[in-house]
Amino acid sequence: MRNAVIISQNGMGSGDTGLGLLLLRRYLRHDLEKDDRAERYVFYNGGVRAALLDDEVHGYLRKLEERGSMVLLCGTCLDHFGLTARLDVGRNACLGDVRESMAMGRVDYL
Repeated sequence: MRNAVIISQNGMGSGDTGLGLLLLRRYLRHDLEKDDRAERYVFYNGGVRAALLDDEVHGYLRKLEERGSMVLLCGTCLDHFGLTARLDVGRNACLGDVRESMAMGRVDYL
């Protein structure tokens, strides 16, 4: 089991945003279908946009949370993008939570 998945962009990779979101959706769907979820899914910078503004990503995060994974969204990033009021999945995390997650044993960076 992975300790954490860190998402720093509005999708996976750089270049085409639509493709990046498609890849992130498939990544999260795979985690659910294969019951291969991480302990934590951490979103910061543009990643908070994917978590809250993309309906499919948002739905996957709700299901991951229901199955016991922790979902953390950077509070500074939420404030910056004006998304704090939309937070209805996961919890508002501080930068210390993000740093702690990055230091965990097995981490996937998307």
